Amino acid sequence: MKTVLITIAFLFSFHLAIGQMVYDTKSFGNCEAIEANVSPQKFSLYIAEKELREGHGGKYELSGGDVTVADNVNRPKNLVFLMEVSFKNGLKFPIEEKDSVYINLSNLKKGYDDDMNMRKQIESKDFKRIENEKQDLETKKKSVQDQVKELTKKFQEGKISPDEFGKKIKELSDPLLKQVENSYSGNVAFIEPEEKTTYSIDFVDTYEQIEGRAFSGILHIKRFNKNEFVASFKGVQMVECLEKRAATSREEEKKCKENRSNLMKEFYVLREGDVKGNINVKLKKFNDYR
Repeated sequence: MKTVLITIAFLFSFHLAIGQMVYDTKSFGNCEAIEANVSPQKFSLYIAEKELREGHGGKYELSGGDVTVADNVNRPKNLVFLMEVSFKNGLKFPIEEKDSVYINLSNLKKGYDDDMNMRKQIESKDFKRIENEKQDLETKKKSVQDQVKELTKKFQEGKISPDEFGKKIKELSDPLLKQVENSYSGNVAFIEPEEKTTYSIDFVDTYEQIEGRAFSGILHIKRFNKNEFVASFKGVQMVECLEKRAATSREEEKKCKENRSNLMKEFYVLREGDVKGNINVKLKKFNDYR
């Protein structure tokens, strides 16, 4: 009996290893949609138990179900996993185990960090000084333009020579150009965000009516070709309520927004914490846009 149990456990673990999709402790059943798309700079992966995208020929849609209305009470419950990876130096495809890829930056965290950095840069600038300089330059610019009009009129009437006209125009414009070059506002510069390789991971669970977004962690892409995708993820996610859940009652709406995020201070979440994922799937659809 003991030998039989060990054998069953081994077979079950082997089955999980070669053909399962597990994320945030949820095991996906038989998936209608397992689709990958590749382009020169990035790839995307879409996995769903039920194919509920409009026009993709899912069983529910083909049976007459309405997939265009998100809160349709008849829509089947679903688990959906979406991943997109953008490569700074371009996608090298296929990815084999000998050159598997580790990515440690999420697009969500990079975007948040970039926004915070830009906010600090903006706050460090003296905008009152910039506005005062702008008004001063506008006044001087109008004065120069008026004088140029007078000089142009004299030149057209033959009252000044071409050489004298050019000399006086230069005398008027040079100080203004020099002031612009040496002004505070003319030397204000913002450091643009650096391009980096990033991943984004979204997990939608309509059984619980929640959406989890990976904020940080390491994505390990072990193998990826036109037939299969094998990867693992370990990190931290932010979990929010879908609108349908928040709309069920005032108590549920309050619960969905009662926790301030520790990761993105300006936001409220249902919860946030550790998350793991193991993806080992055979692709049902592969689109190559390279």
